[in-house]
Amino acid sequence: MSLSKLFGNPSLPGYNRIQYLIAGLSLGSFLVLGAFFQEVAVEIFLGMAMPLLIGLWTVKHITQIYLAEPSKVSQFMIKAFGVKMIIYGAYFVILFAFSTFNRWSFIISFLGFFSVLHTLEAVYFSYLLKQPQTK
Repeated sequence: MSLSKLFGNPSLPGYNRIQYLIAGLSLGSFLVLGAFFQEVAVEIFLGMAMPLLIGLWTVKHITQIYLAEPSKVSQFMIKAFGVKMIIYGAYFVILFAFSTFNRWSFIISFLGFFSVLHTLEAVYFSYLLKQPQTK
């Protein structure tokens, strides 16, 4: 399958295909993993939640910025990286300080979702940046 068939045309009004793909992949994976590993379903969900939310936010904003003013994408990505690291760090501190769940299951879930979602984002951004300019 080509990337253009997978991602579609991001310059179309109301474009959300990548967000649906990210959310569907994450929630589908959670449902399957949660069904097989019911004893750690909460940890799997918590490991998915933050990478999913941050991934959706990042893709939405980078797509909007690229379509409006492509020269600002790199600047936004650098700032977003710093903000994301602070959010992830705070998420870990809060969960580890105030929760009694299985930490290793959470860490494995987090690393799995983080890796897959960031890889998907990287492929999408590579595709997006190769799109012809509309301006």
